[in-house]
Formats: sequence, structure tokens, C-alpha cells
Amino acid sequence: MIFFRKKYFAGLDIGTSSIKLVQLKEAKDTEFDYQVENIQYSDREDPTLNQLKEVIDKMVKDTKKLGDNVVVGIQGISIFTRYLEIPKISPKELEVALPIEAKKFIPFPMDEVRLTYTQVGTLSKDEKKMGITFVGIPRNQIQRVEKFFTEHKINVKDFETPAFALTRGFKTTRHYRRGETVLIINIGTKYTNLVICRDGGVYFARDIQIGGRDFTKALIGSDAPEYAKAELKKRTTDLFSKAEFYLNIHSVVEDWFKEISDSTDYFYNYLLDMPQEIDRVILTGGGSMMNGLPYFLSKKLDRPVLVDSNFPGKSETTDKERDISKVAPSLKFAYGLALRAQEESI
Repeated sequence: MIFFRKKYFAGLDIGTSSIKLVQLKEAKDTEFDYQVENIQYSDREDPTLNQLKEVIDKMVKDTKKLGDNVVVGIQGISIFTRYLEIPKISPKELEVALPIEAKKFIPFPMDEVRLTYTQVGTLSKDEKKMGITFVGIPRNQIQRVEKFFTEHKINVKDFETPAFALTRGFKTTRHYRRGETVLIINIGTKYTNLVICRDGGVYFARDIQIGGRDFTKALIGSDAPEYAKAELKKRTTDLFSKAEFYLNIHSVVEDWFKEISDSTDYFYNYLLDMPQEIDRVILTGGGSMMNGLPYFLSKKLDRPVLVDSNFPGKSETTDKERDISKVAPSLKFAYGLALRAQEESI
């Protein structure tokens, strides 16, 4: 009798304070495993490749292997994502036309950019047009990480930005509603990823360089003299409801919210020269678990806001099944990457 080994599909989120791995097992019902490894934050390299090597080695040892298909996340303020509506053309014609259109928006020579696209439904409902969302990633940003994996004989299927991974992951949760336009705010350590999506399509995406570490640094003071103590304070105190706490983070919050507000204003008013509304706001990422943040943002944005801690499927271990709700928001990027790895195998 021949026994076939079940395949694993992995998503790897290389963050600036931790590295998250989510593995999906080939099975009738969704089975997942996850691993989070903290790293020492470095402003120069996010993270340093030496740390990445150590963490990858540990993950391989603990999980036996990363996965049969691995998709790695990549993010940053140099990545450009843009939604366009163009007259309907064939895929072959689009391959020629897209670089010409993308060049109007990307401030880099096109031979220095990896350009990909996905077709989405049109916001205008114009039946004579097609919706395209393209992504331009500087090649040197990919090559640096790609070189690392090649040198360590880790077969990476592809690299993907947060917008598409977060949207894919959200579509599988119980919070998803067909026809609804949603703003996903994924708060990491260094970056906040903003994504506006509908029915699994990405219509706006932007990474802003204000994240959880900025809130933590703002809290460093007499009662929290070290970064670790300030981080604990951020996670255990409602910083938004009491004036004595909010005063410490006020300037960071104002800068952060201005970036969000400017982005939503652009989507509302300028994307296609027609009004576009957002129905709900979904928070993910480690920073989403700051006490009081959903209520604060709901008031500021005048929209329902919730933290997405839903993680479809079941874990292979009882401990991880029990603890998943505590870490689920921070695993959303990696989870969406793992789903992409699973799709690529079909």
C-alpha cells in the first residue's frame, strides 16, 4: 500500500519585531499551524539576515520543513499599487498596454520594477471597461530577500504585498460580506498597511511608515522608562479614553490618522472622479489589539470598526487551538500568504 504525505502550504511574514509563519495542511477541512518568533528590531535591516537565518532554521527544525509551497510577504513605502479602468482588451494586448499605463504613476524606470496585475470588477459598473489593479515593486527590494532564500536552498513560490494577502484572508472569515467595501488597517511594528477592498478585489493600497513602535516610543517616560515597559503599558492600558494617557501618544495618533484620512479622502473623491464610500473598517496586525482603538477609530471615521480575530479552520495542536484568538490578528498577513501558496498548487 502506498501512503501519500499530506502537503503543507506556507505563508511567511517577515516583520520588524517578529517573523510569523502560517502553514495550511492539505485536508478536506482547513487545518493550520502557526509559529511566531521574536527578533531584535534593527532600523538598518528589517530584520537582519543573520536573525532571519536563525529564525528560519528554528522554524524548519520545529515544523520539519517550511512547506511544499512558500509565499513570502514584502512591504514598504516604495511599493506602488494602483487601480485603473480601461477599455476591455485581450490579455495579450494588456501585457503591452499595462507598462505604458503604469509608467504614468511609478516614479522609477520600468526596467527596475517588477510589475504584476490582477483583474477586478469595475467600480464604475461600466460594462465597456475592465478593472485592473497593478503592483510595482522595486526589483532590488525583492532581490535582496530572494538571494537569501536561494542561498539557503529554500524554494519560494512567490512574493506578495500585504494588500492582496490581507484581502484574500479576510474573504474567508465570518466577517466578510459580499458587496461591501471595507478598509483593512493592518498595524505592524514599522508599517501600517491600508487596503480598500470589495468582493476579494483590491482597489486601493498604501503602506505608511508609522506603526506600533511609534506608539510605544511615545509612551516612554517616568512610569515606563524602557521600551519593554512602554510596550507592556501599550498592550494593557486603554490609551484612548483617559486624557493623561492619550496626551503621550497624541502627536503620533494625529500623524497616523492624517495618513489614513488622506488615503480615504483620495479613495472617496479622486480615484475615479466619482464618490466611493467605505462601509466598515477591519483592524488586523499586532497593533490592532491596543485597548480602546476600535472605539476611537469608529468615532473618528464615523464607521463601524472591529478587530478581526477570526481564524478559519482548526489547529493540529490543542494549545494552539486554544491560543489562536490571542494572536490571530497578527497572523493575518501570513495567513493570506499561505492561502496564496495553496491556490498556486491547484
